[in-house]
Amino acid sequence: LFGAMLTACDSGSRTPEFVDLDSVPIPSHIEFAPAELSGVVLNSDTILGKPGLLAVNGSILWVVDFAGSPWLHAIDGGDGHLIQSFGPRGEGPGEFQSVLGVSTAGPTNDVWAFDPSSEKMTRLDSSSRIMARPRIVSLDVPGRVTRAIAFGSTGFIAMQMANGDSGHIVLTSSEGRVTHSS
Repeated sequence: LFGAMLTACDSGSRTPEFVDLDSVPIPSHIEFAPAELSGVVLNSDTILGKPGLLAVNGSILWVVDFAGSPWLHAIDGGDGHLIQSFGPRGEGPGEFQSVLGVSTAGPTNDVWAFDPSSEKMTRLDSSSRIMARPRIVSLDVPGRVTRAIAFGSTGFIAMQMANGDSGHIVLTSSEGRVTHSS
């Protein structure tokens, strides 16, 4: 099905050789030996579940973990250690059903996360490195919003899905009201 084409670097006219990548053995997760990072042993109990989206805030790398609960991890960019995890599964302040957007914006480089289930943007207080009083903004956008990020200090950019695969880019104010639509 899937193959990789390997070509020779000579000037001869050889027929390319195809390798079926499905037949290449890949070790299972449990065959990997634990690694050590900054004195912390990483194994199947301590690694991220399904790392996905990334955002950088100063020296902090924010990682969305699609395994969820918690959804967000703050990792020190200097030594790689986990600072703290945020956002358990739920519907309350600072909780998420899923996260499909993470970004930094504004004069203080605030960290924002987007939950498409509730169509809300949540600001995390990254300066204190704890999740203290998250600010929540509901996006007042007609239709289904599938992705959103914070944009500057003025608002958010959202991708609104209409019928089927068509969609629009929508700009909102910092209060979540539509200001422009494509």
